[in-house]
Amino acid sequence: MHLFKLIGLLFSSLSVSAADLQDIELFNETYSQIVELKKQARIQEAAELGLDSIGLAERVYAADTKNLANFYSQVTNLNLAQGFYKTSSESVVSIAKRSLALNGQYYGSQSSESIRASTLLLKTIARIDLRGKDLEDLDFIIRDYKSVAGRTIRDTKNIVSEELAEFYLLLSTSQFYTPKTLKKYSSRPAEKYEKVLGKSHYKTMSARLAATRFGSNKSQLRDLISLIPLFGADEASRRLKAAGHLKISTLYLLLDKDEDSLLHNKLAFRIFQELGDEMNPVNGSDYVPVLKANPVYPRRALARKIEGYVILEFTVSKSGSIKDPKILESQPASIFDASALKAALQYKYLPRIVNGEPIDVKGVKTRITFEFFE
Repeated sequence: MHLFKLIGLLFSSLSVSAADLQDIELFNETYSQIVELKKQARIQEAAELGLDSIGLAERVYAADTKNLANFYSQVTNLNLAQGFYKTSSESVVSIAKRSLALNGQYYGSQSSESIRASTLLLKTIARIDLRGKDLEDLDFIIRDYKSVAGRTIRDTKNIVSEELAEFYLLLSTSQFYTPKTLKKYSSRPAEKYEKVLGKSHYKTMSARLAATRFGSNKSQLRDLISLIPLFGADEASRRLKAAGHLKISTLYLLLDKDEDSLLHNKLAFRIFQELGDEMNPVNGSDYVPVLKANPVYPRRALARKIEGYVILEFTVSKSGSIKDPKILESQPASIFDASALKAALQYKYLPRIVNGEPIDVKGVKTRITFEFFE
């Protein structure tokens, strides 16, 4: 999604005749500054300037619902663009709500513009910092989220569009729904994409791939294997197909079917290699286990409420299992060593592939932390 679109927001007095000419000139200047900050990737400054300009924009666009709604959306997008850990303030949520209301008023509640505005509002609500909130506040936030989502679902019951597919993609990963509800929503993005873009389009296939995450390992495996022949030949589809092979490889590994796991790991590697992908996930720098066992807290340490950690180094074998583990550091000394070693030996990794074959990977490190929670 383009976070900032220039669609004629620099205006003459003719397009906003009700506004004071001084306000128009000031807004044009301010908007140009926002655009320039965005070009320079100074997103935080652009977002702050956008928020500071809301009152000015409302005066300039007093009789221009369409452009005011668009400016609200752009300011909201800029705040979201600051990164996943940037929380939403009450003012940003309020602006996103105003954007949805004005888009509905101008375009209608079933329009693509309104659906995009609804998705944007839901993303904004989901970014509210929940830390320190009491139960009443949390309940209000959840009900607010579900109310916006429910209204959009009702208004778009017979609508098919990419925007609606993206709306359901968001719902299928929401923190505010139960697993049962998430599973229900997970099938809808692919249905919408298929009707608009076709069965083998990479967006359709990506949505189907995402929907396989529900169910047991065996049912996920069955669904994924059925998807593999359906991927297209374009680059985006081939990349998705490789990701599908990696998921299959991981599931086989968790089911202790090492040979099947290795086969799909190799197939994924081959696709990434053909694509010339330097950030090949099969051999990425972040080598993390696909299965981690929780360590047992030693009784003596638990009784005395002792906390600590153990840093280990080991070799990941060609089959993805652990061998030759050794302790590099532990605090306090010796107390957690045995428990950490036992847990680490149960880790499983996807084997590292070199020249199409698995190899041992030496010097892999991990830190196991023991913390006491009352």
